[in-house]
Amino acid sequence: MRVEAAHEHFVSSTERASVALGGADVEPIEPPDAVLYAVLDDIRNTLGVAWLDPTFRAIASDPLFVIAAWAATRPNVTKSFAESAGRLRKAALEHVESALKPPDHRLVVQELLKAEDADRLIRTVRAMHHGLPKVYLVVQAWARLARRQRIPGTGREEVPARRGIPPWQEGVLVPGSASPEAREMLEDATERLEVPTVPSSLFALAPAPAYLERACEDVLRAAKSQAWHQGAVALRRSVTSGIESFPHPMELQWDALAARGLSDERRGLLVEELRDAAATMPIAVLTTEPRICKHICDGVLNTDVRAEFLRAEDGDEVLGTARWDRRRAVVESEDAEVRTALERIFKPTPVVVDDPSFRPMYARGEAVVQPGDADWFRAVAYTRAGAEGLRARVVPEVAGGGWDPAAAYRTFREDVERLLERGG
Repeated sequence: MRVEAAHEHFVSSTERASVALGGADVEPIEPPDAVLYAVLDDIRNTLGVAWLDPTFRAIASDPLFVIAAWAATRPNVTKSFAESAGRLRKAALEHVESALKPPDHRLVVQELLKAEDADRLIRTVRAMHHGLPKVYLVVQAWARLARRQRIPGTGREEVPARRGIPPWQEGVLVPGSASPEAREMLEDATERLEVPTVPSSLFALAPAPAYLERACEDVLRAAKSQAWHQGAVALRRSVTSGIESFPHPMELQWDALAARGLSDERRGLLVEELRDAAATMPIAVLTTEPRICKHICDGVLNTDVRAEFLRAEDGDEVLGTARWDRRRAVVESEDAEVRTALERIFKPTPVVVDDPSFRPMYARGEAVVQPGDADWFRAVAYTRAGAEGLRARVVPEVAGGGWDPAAAYRTFREDVERLLERGG
């Protein structure tokens, strides 16, 4: 997909609908075109991204395939899926830090853009970092389905991953076009990176050509290193492993799709489109890392949650603290034993909680909270502190606050997340 085509597809679904699809061979009640936009919107909400990757828009001309492929994919967006996406993010960050040693872009963003535009750009890059590994898993799985390959599934029963677009993605830039200046830079970067399509993480920067130029320079310099190529290989291996961990089998009923009009010739074109998209995805994932993980998220959006730890029995003396910096828990204490205890508390492993707010609707029993966000930080602080003879009190680092009656449709957790975003 060239830049001219990419900008036509890189738009967010404006229709608001959802669809629950049972299996790959379920026949839609309505014509495919009528269901398509609901499916595309469901993809965004299930993956938790405020934008729709150009790959999905590019193949939307074959609604039968999109509907059937998503019906087979949706049940697999579970705990294993989220863990696989997390491994992709981690692998990308490790290799890019070796290849690029990302420069501090905070001053660059602040100098080149107005405050509001800078904030939107940062949120956009964060959204890319959050969503592209998930998109990569789906695109690679669909590429295999288009080749008539079956994904066997592990057969395990898993809880669905949390759905819905996080509140912090409000204000994400979703460009509908690229200026001639940005288009020229994207064309050049695509050619020099030797990928068949424009990386969506770079296209998302098109509204800020001055910053796009700086980002392309950094990425192209890093792409010459061995660590960069090793990172791309590592991501391909990781996404293959992730697909193999899907709990439910995936296979399309090609005879039924052919009877509805999806010809074998068109399937061949889908194979080519998805092959090109899958080939570009590792580079797209890698190119988000220098900006979101290394400096921008840490510096401009440095929003913390802090936990204080006291003796379990009594007393108000704070023995140690822990702070969530949106990547990990940072513990501090003058007492070596307390510091060691805090490190055990915040060991980055899943925690089991009996909290209704973490359970899917109508579910019962305990829930498993995966590491990687402020919810996990709070859960382990309260759950594990007692075993160490401590008690925790969590203090969000929030500037401002108050109840907004116009925002009463939000959940309490969403309001806390919004306040944390504003506190940076």
